Amino acid sequence: MSTRKWFLDALWVLHDCGFVTCDDAWLLERELKKYAFSSMDLYLEAGACKLFKSEHCS
Repeated sequence: MSTRKWFLDALWVLHDCGFVTCDDAWLLERELKKYAFSSMDLYLEAGACKLFKSEHCS
């Protein structure tokens, strides 16, 4: 099983159990990739990290 498939399966289990609300896994995945690259750049440039809050899931 790929990491991506595992993540999406875990997301839907958490959604079904009421721990998270996420109606569009594709948007969340896209958002996570955007944040990952942004964080990597910030870390490489300044050695810093940043927390992000999802715009698509809660």
